[in-house]
Amino acid sequence: MRASLSKLGLARVAVLVAAGLMASTAYAWDIRLKDWSVERPTYDRLFVVGSDGRLRTGPNVRDLEALMQKVSDQSKALEELRGRNDALSRKLDEQAQKIADLERKQGDGGRSSDSQKGEIDKLTRAVDNQKNELDKLSRSVSQLSNSGSAGDRKIDDLQRRVDDVKRSVDDLRSRVK
Repeated sequence: MRASLSKLGLARVAVLVAAGLMASTAYAWDIRLKDWSVERPTYDRLFVVGSDGRLRTGPNVRDLEALMQKVSDQSKALEELRGRNDALSRKLDEQAQKIADLERKQGDGGRSSDSQKGEIDKLTRAVDNQKNELDKLSRSVSQLSNSGSAGDRKIDDLQRRVDDVKRSVDDLRSRVK
C-alpha cells in the first residue's frame, strides 16, 4: 500500500509538472483570462483591466508620449509668453512714467508748444492702446493655460501680437527719447 501511494503521488507530481510546463510556455506567448486570450506581442498598446475584470486595449503608447510632449511644449511656450508679457508690462509702465515726467516738465516750464502737446497726447493714446493690448494678451495667455487642444494656434497668434506690441513699444520709446 505504501508503494502504491508513492506511485500515485509520483504520477500526480508528473501531471502537475507537465501542466505547469505547458502553462508556462502558453503564457509566454499569450495572455489568457477567464474567457478571452490576447496574443503577444502587443507592440505599443497598453492593456486596461476594467472593474468587471475584463481586459481591454488602451490608448497607443506613442499617442500618449506625443500628447505629453505637446503639453510640455505648450507649457514652455506659455512660460515664455508670460515672461514676455511681464517684460512688456514693465516697458509700458516705464514709458507711462516718462510721459508723465515730460508732461510735468513742460507744465512747469511754461514753454510747451502745441505740437509737443499733440505729440504727447498721441504717445499717451498709443500707450493706453498698448496697455489694452497687453491686457488682452494676458487674458489670452490665461485661457491658453486652461485649454490644451487649440494651444498651438493660439500660441502662434499670441506670438504675433506680442511682436506687434514690442514694435509699438520700441517706436514709442524712440519718440519719447
